[in-house]
Amino acid sequence: MHPAKSVIFFTTISGAGFGLIALLALTAGMGHISWDKSWELAAVGLGLSISGLISSVFHLGNPQRAWRAVSQWQSSWLSREGVLAVITCGLFGLWVLAGMAGYVLPNMLGYVVAGLCVLTVFATAMIYAQLRPVPRWHTWLTPASYLGFSLSSGMLLMVMLHPHYNGMAGGALGCLAIAWTVKVLWWMRAAKADVRSGGSDTATATGLAGYADVRLFEKPHMTKNYLMKEMVFAVGRKHMQTSCA
Repeated sequence: MHPAKSVIFFTTISGAGFGLIALLALTAGMGHISWDKSWELAAVGLGLSISGLISSVFHLGNPQRAWRAVSQWQSSWLSREGVLAVITCGLFGLWVLAGMAGYVLPNMLGYVVAGLCVLTVFATAMIYAQLRPVPRWHTWLTPASYLGFSLSSGMLLMVMLHPHYNGMAGGALGCLAIAWTVKVLWWMRAAKADVRSGGSDTATATGLAGYADVRLFEKPHMTKNYLMKEMVFAVGRKHMQTSCA
């Protein structure tokens, strides 16, 4: 698999941003920080999250219609991710601006924002974890890995960007170790995963489970081959040119 660079950038950058926002929101919710003194960290978290969100638009087939994706939130994890990301960044940004202006909002808002961050990263992971045709992704280890790296990268950013949080270095490294442990478990499972690991096979995919032993006559093609070259690129284009003439 060779994912688009925008997907890699979005997953890494936005994950770190939402992890940082979640930790800042929890800390503020417990009354340990004020936004007039910690707005720089908040700006970094928002900047990473928003830049990652914007980059995700560029791997869409038609970026101009990206706004339509949010309308499918009832059935699409991709849409839910977009809706949650916008709500989270908007709510957190307004909270920070209100704090800088001297307004005091309920501390409970910190727990709400942190929960939204978790849901946003979880929705991102579920875009892949929901896919039964891809057994390596279809596991609870996928969202666990996403959440682990998001939290650990957020903690590392807090430690590196503000001396007040240097005491969290040990916790950040411990969280990173746990995240990598989950990732190793993911790799170990992926090495053994097959089509049946996802709870689906050819019979269930065709709706013929229980009727017969369904087998593929020919496996899907992963690379260019003679059949594709002749029937699609040669004969297919010939017919297209004839029909358009």
